[in-house]
Amino acid sequence: MRILAIDTALPAVSACVLDHDAAAPIAVETIEMERGHAEALLPLIKRVMSKVEGGFPSLDRVAVTVGPGSFTGIRIGLAAGQAIALACKTEIVGVDHRSFRRRRRGGDRRPP
Repeated sequence: MRILAIDTALPAVSACVLDHDAAAPIAVETIEMERGHAEALLPLIKRVMSKVEGGFPSLDRVAVTVGPGSFTGIRIGLAAGQAIALACKTEIVGVDHRSFRRRRRGGDRRPP
């Protein structure tokens, strides 16, 4: 299962592609920022997905942080995640911010 994980809940924008069978994330990028999540998120996701063989069509799921964190940041992440999931005809799931961070660091390999 290949998952695009998006995190915009705190003062950073992150995207990561995980494969359930891989020992480490396929691609990951984080930009620390207080403001500007909306402008930074989609170009960041494009860069991350450019490193993934098969690109967007290879995704099985999109996971987006749903809190705790900035309400505006969460809305930005959810809107982008929903658009990507609809375009890829895949499911979207909400993930607690702390769970996302564990998965991004490779500490938890279960799909969100």
